Amino acid sequence: MTVAVDLFWDAENSTDGTTMTTTIMGNGTHVSATGAWNLNNSSNFTVSTSGQKGHGTREFSVSGTPYTDSAGTRGMRQDHSTQGGVDKWFYWEKTVPTAKWSASIWFKTGIAYQDFESYTVFGLIDSGFAGGAMFNLQTFGGSSHETYIENVSSDLTQGPSLLKDTWYLICLLYDKANNLGKLAIFDTSYAQVGSTVQQALNSAGSPGDCSHVRVGSFGGGFPSHAVFSYYDDLAVDMSGTTFPLLPTAAAGGAAAKSLALLGVG
Repeated sequence: MTVAVDLFWDAENSTDGTTMTTTIMGNGTHVSATGAWNLNNSSNFTVSTSGQKGHGTREFSVSGTPYTDSAGTRGMRQDHSTQGGVDKWFYWEKTVPTAKWSASIWFKTGIAYQDFESYTVFGLIDSGFAGGAMFNLQTFGGSSHETYIENVSSDLTQGPSLLKDTWYLICLLYDKANNLGKLAIFDTSYAQVGSTVQQALNSAGSPGDCSHVRVGSFGGGFPSHAVFSYYDDLAVDMSGTTFPLLPTAAAGGAAAKSLALLGVG
């Protein structure tokens, strides 16, 4: 059975090198929930053919319609050379927050080993920043990057080690009722890398309902470096039913709608 999600951003809109806007983000999104894309600060993001990763013939469904990006050609690139130490990120915000969200996104970065920085680049958060499950990348190692799940209290629980210039599927869970966040990471074969890690959304308690998902740099020093990070295929289940949020192999019979058939872009 195809995994149902409330939002699937496949990035299949506009042309390579175009500065990303909330309109382009919206045009590349299939969604059943009420909400919108927003931009925090000026953008250093562009539409990028180098950012295409996709799930191949695997699919998610939105409102009963299956989507596969087997014909996809685009993702999103973040240019760290113009970062300037400033937080810059997109976020999709739900009009009516809910208590439990699950999300996944493809992520790859060219940030160097022994860069000696900490970057928070993907997260599920409530509107008052009283609860958060966030993916944190630290670049202190000489041959790998270290990952952590981070909360709004700036607590960190270490996850698996990752390689630069390598695609990974980052999965997060936000569970208000249990004051619990989870992080699980998968490689391009959908094999889990390391173990699932977890911690409280807020070490002091009282997280709110989850309201939005953030993509980009929203925690850390973010100095300018002449490298890029890439993002593709954000999926969000705003009921939190499925974690980790992985696409399923396309069912037999009627083919899932490809981006080419949908005329996107």
